[in-house]
Amino acid sequence: NNMRGLPSQISELGSLVKLDMRNNQLEALPVQIGQLSKLTHLWLSGNKLTQLPGEIGGLDRLREFWCEDNQLSALPPEFVNLTSLERVGMSGNPLMAPPIECCNDGVAAIMLHLKDLSMGYYPLPKSKPGHVLLISNSTYGLEACRHNGQALAGLFQSFNFTLFKEQVHENVTAKEAKDLCEELASLDHTEAGACIVYFTGCGNHDGGFEGIDGLHLELPSITALFDASGALEFP
Repeated sequence: NNMRGLPSQISELGSLVKLDMRNNQLEALPVQIGQLSKLTHLWLSGNKLTQLPGEIGGLDRLREFWCEDNQLSALPPEFVNLTSLERVGMSGNPLMAPPIECCNDGVAAIMLHLKDLSMGYYPLPKSKPGHVLLISNSTYGLEACRHNGQALAGLFQSFNFTLFKEQVHENVTAKEAKDLCEELASLDHTEAGACIVYFTGCGNHDGGFEGIDGLHLELPSITALFDASGALEFP
């Protein structure tokens, strides 16, 4: 099959329940696809899709969505509106938001990540990008933290951020984390613009990161606070 697109008139198929467009040459979906209110199964694997329209969130009866082996780097925020979704396949995409490892964990993991994104838990400031310090900790059995750190590194670099010290800092001690933050805060950010400090999976079994209590970093574009509860806030 060599179909490169779907016609906007697809919205007229209001009784359509299943749509199989696997192994074509689709580069985009029409926004009208969101009007297929009775669609329960959608197969799009093996195409050339680089993004999904936000209108896909209108498919509130969709139970299965397979979009493997495409070129998606992110899912639209409206994806969380697919409240009937039970099965999803995203392997073979260069996904970063959510990370492909998250997508491989299934529908619940995808929805949680997208909801976190919508609440600003993975902030990308609007100002000129500068350095980003990424610290991940998988020493408590949270191997996904390492994957998340690497995926976020790729995401930030795609927005032209520079990784602080050219790496993701993995499994550092509390003192090492504090030293990194203070070294970052001492830099001149006048030209570099915004700076992000992102902790993922850092903490002890009680949810705190021993040795870091109320650590403040005063930066021109952002103030980062890492408190004893393990939360990183961006006022």
